[in-house]
Amino acid sequence: MKYTLLLFVWVVCSTTLYGQGLQAGLRTGSSMWNYINPKLHTTSAGTTGDMQRFVWDKEVFGRYETKKKWAFEISINNNSYRDETSNGGLNYSYNEFTMRSTHSNYDVVGAVQYKLTCPGHNKCPILNKLKSYIGIDGGIVMNTAKYTFTDNTGKVYISDVNSTNIIAGIHHYMTYSLSKKISATSLSAFNVKLD
Repeated sequence: MKYTLLLFVWVVCSTTLYGQGLQAGLRTGSSMWNYINPKLHTTSAGTTGDMQRFVWDKEVFGRYETKKKWAFEISINNNSYRDETSNGGLNYSYNEFTMRSTHSNYDVVGAVQYKLTCPGHNKCPILNKLKSYIGIDGGIVMNTAKYTFTDNTGKVYISDVNSTNIIAGIHHYMTYSLSKKISATSLSAFNVKLD
């Protein structure tokens, strides 16, 4: 059953609709969010406020490749993660707490890409099926977070926080055509949040 599900996910994620340079499809994979909080780097308690979270991305995309070397893409992505922290009673008892949080990120990103080729690319049957693009992207990321605080008396406090930020970055897109309708795709990206 596990291998059947893995095969199904691979086919869905690598199937793309083609039509005169237009493509649309689904992508999935993992990414790492690295949060850096410069305001907390110099606290006397020694905490930095930094954290890393690995998340599973689910993405829908549309792509247009020109007859020249340019490509344009728009995508909508979603990922989420959960957290739980507790001070474990290290401070005074009235400061003892447990915090649980659930975060969901929704990205809408547009990209402009340029095709990379080497001399003799079209003459080699294996390289002819490979396309490689490098590009820049930018978009909006919306974060919804729900925090649940429980203090040492058992009292529960719930807080919802929503934020919207602009992101920008660079990425590398590579695709290998297995047939006219199926291709294996790889996308590596590095984005930063602009404040």
